[in-house]
Amino acid sequence: MHSMSAEVLDGSRLSETELSALWAFRTTLFQLKPTVDPAVDRHHFVEVVRASRVARFTDGEGTLVGFWTQRVLRAQVGRRSAWVYSPDFGYLAAPYRGHPVFMRVLLRLMWPAILSALVRPTFLLGTGYPPSYMLACRRGLAMVADGHAPAGSLVGVVLAALREEMTGTIAPCPVATMNTIPEVPGSGWFARYGESTELRAYEAINPNWRAGYALYCGAQIKPGIVIGGLKAGILRALRNRPRISGRRPEPSRR
Repeated sequence: MHSMSAEVLDGSRLSETELSALWAFRTTLFQLKPTVDPAVDRHHFVEVVRASRVARFTDGEGTLVGFWTQRVLRAQVGRRSAWVYSPDFGYLAAPYRGHPVFMRVLLRLMWPAILSALVRPTFLLGTGYPPSYMLACRRGLAMVADGHAPAGSLVGVVLAALREEMTGTIAPCPVATMNTIPEVPGSGWFARYGESTELRAYEAINPNWRAGYALYCGAQIKPGIVIGGLKAGILRALRNRPRISGRRPEPSRR
């Protein structure tokens, strides 16, 4: 197994050089559409990353091999305030996908959301291509698309509230136009998930995802279910502990 290290940082403290390295890495995996101005895309990217917690992954020689960002937003559900965790960007070089260090860091980032869900409505929301959507489903999250949530469900209310706040769009909009063309998973990934109920549901709503359209979707976080979904990854990390390396993540200063 390849050696990989991780650190969790406050995005607002990243230098311009560090931000440029993250943006450049993203474009090596997900190419920008020809119609997208790189300067405009980078400006939006930097704004989001600076407002996020950032997990940065490097190989044994310190070369960047991936990163993950996560913001915390707020939404009103009736008279109650809900917390919304938004993983806006997540990229990992192919040899490191499924690495136990990634699972350990994912748990670190998700733990505040799990604790929050014990005392208030808490959700995971975002736009995603099939790999990230399936990752959430495999961790026990019942993902639903905007406009496709069961009547009266809290996740449907939160999806609508954030859509209206961020885009001004009132009508449900389950498919978002992205700036990038996604990296299409290999045949092994489709052999594993191609017939899954979750992927079939995704492609029924968003059949043209390969052209750079992502599903705007989310799920309410149920602590017991999510912890159970992460259990397999944690056990795998413990089994591989002698073969992995990692440095202690920096505490977030947000």
